[in-house]
Amino acid sequence: MFHPPNLVRYPRLEAIDPGVLYRRATVIKRFVKLLDNVLHRLVPLWDHSVGTFNQLKHIKPFLLLSKRRSPLITQCLKDSETSRPNSMPPLYINRRLAVEHRDNPALDPTYKKTVFSQVYEGLKPTDKSEKPLDYRWPISYDQWWECKFIAEGIIDQGGGFRDSLSDISEELCPSSADSPVPLPFFVRTSNQGNGIGEARDMYVSNPSCRDLAKYEWIGQLMGAALRGKEFLVLALPGLIWKRLTGEEVSWSKDFPSVDSLLVKLLEMMEVMDKDTFEFKFGGELTYTTVLSDQRMVELVPGGSNISVRYEDRLEFIRMVQKARLEDRSRFLRFVTGRSRLPAPIYIFPGKFSSEITDALPESSTCSSILYLPIYPSAKICEEKLRYAAYNCVAIDTDMTPWEE
Repeated sequence: MFHPPNLVRYPRLEAIDPGVLYRRATVIKRFVKLLDNVLHRLVPLWDHSVGTFNQLKHIKPFLLLSKRRSPLITQCLKDSETSRPNSMPPLYINRRLAVEHRDNPALDPTYKKTVFSQVYEGLKPTDKSEKPLDYRWPISYDQWWECKFIAEGIIDQGGGFRDSLSDISEELCPSSADSPVPLPFFVRTSNQGNGIGEARDMYVSNPSCRDLAKYEWIGQLMGAALRGKEFLVLALPGLIWKRLTGEEVSWSKDFPSVDSLLVKLLEMMEVMDKDTFEFKFGGELTYTTVLSDQRMVELVPGGSNISVRYEDRLEFIRMVQKARLEDRSRFLRFVTGRSRLPAPIYIFPGKFSSEITDALPESSTCSSILYLPIYPSAKICEEKLRYAAYNCVAIDTDMTPWEE
């Protein structure tokens, strides 16, 4: 089976000696057998915490080879499921209003008419004693809500529910490049706008959107879709999926799917000589970058007025890469000591709460508290938060060093 006539489906293997392929296949087969024999010892009892997830993460690349991968996933889903709700919540949805919003989203920046918002608001608990839906139901629970479409004659026995998921998918990541994006959670990749590179039909999370509660709900829908084998079609590049699964993200391998022009520019800047650098940029390159939502941000305080010198170009490249790979995990770590959600955050006035100041914010990671001073503007506040998140990583207020 390893001779060239039988390798037409695998052209990259045709140039390799059949004997080498045979020996490699034998080694892999032996490895898989050994892996399956010890897999139950490598994967601890999964309690869905960050610690056990990290242990599972280390052997995840090998699970594709294992014959036990499907039973393992099934078992993990079963161990983490909750009981089925007592009743299916009915939702009244006006899809005509949603269509009007899709045609011109600018008329309503609050996007209340979208199917997404109508479902989200309809599922909110009616009183504080009522628990919110957790979406960890058994696989047999194949419908999470009942849709009653206004001015549409439908008795929802599954079809209306699936229609609402399709509507939500289309609102989050429109399938047509000519359609406006009716929701603020995802934006088109730079490759899609430039018409070059890979993943031209993909979307990335919007760095300007601060509505974390709805992002969390989107994540719950994604998890529920996995459990219930429903379709929530989100056109996200590998960069985002790797973030969601806790895998390491590589600038050179993963970010070209988002903005290939920027990746090529930084690669050329890294190796160019001083004369070429001065000729191309001529002192006009500043410490700023444009995010996925086309918003320009300063990489350092006052960066729009600071020119990048040739000697500092590598540091500038590093700053751009950090800014474009989602800096919110740094902020989470600054406030809570964690770099992944979910993590509660409590905001209190800073030490100088009665006057405007330019002091940096402080945090207490034990209690997840951010002490936020009063700043002259939201822009300055964002600059101070970003600076603190990237530069203030030491825990230095619990005690002084000589008190140990």
